[in-house]
Amino acid sequence: MSAAPAEHDNITPLRLAERQRDEALRFLSHDARVACATIIGMVELTRASSAALGLEPLLSSIEREARAGLSRCDGFLALARAEAQPLRLEALDLVSLLQQSIDQAWPLARERQVRIRAESSLAAAPCEADRGLLARALQALLQQALERCTPGADLHCGVAAEGDRWCVVFDGPSPSPAVELHCRLARTVARRHGGSLETEQRPGGGRLRLRLPKRSGPRTSHEEE
Repeated sequence: MSAAPAEHDNITPLRLAERQRDEALRFLSHDARVACATIIGMVELTRASSAALGLEPLLSSIEREARAGLSRCDGFLALARAEAQPLRLEALDLVSLLQQSIDQAWPLARERQVRIRAESSLAAAPCEADRGLLARALQALLQQALERCTPGADLHCGVAAEGDRWCVVFDGPSPSPAVELHCRLARTVARRHGGSLETEQRPGGGRLRLRLPKRSGPRTSHEEE
């Protein structure tokens, strides 16, 4: 009978540390987001004034870096949630979820002048997963792949069956190195679902493979409580 309180005493500091970490990340991300948003606002105000004449290349560069900072803040928060929040498993179709992620990535694809080619012989790929986390992982991998493609390139993606697993593939030209934040988020989500992420670099291109069990992956003891 005395084991339960001792177990409770051991778990409480861990959960307190996790809560403090999440709060610190939120505060840091908020401060960074405010700074980036302020810079973007100042750029927009400068563009609207006569003082902007001849400054457009500089303003565009400043705005691009500020928006990249906002994206990194969102990525760090998403990674923290992917590592800590309990899984909420539900039945879903991986083919449909990938298509939704492609639709959301369309503005970035248009900006990068990249054509996304959805190629899947499967009508559906049913599995059990946390929809929010898995969607965020697919979006991160799409962003990763699109940002590495050269303008005018084709990015091929689809879902294939590999034994007892589904494999989501992103294949395209990728002259620049992988962004660790995107891959770490996707790898964390895959691991928590009992899957994996594989990156492959080859001359003239690269490939990302996200593998997930056709059935739900194992939960941790923290999630089962």
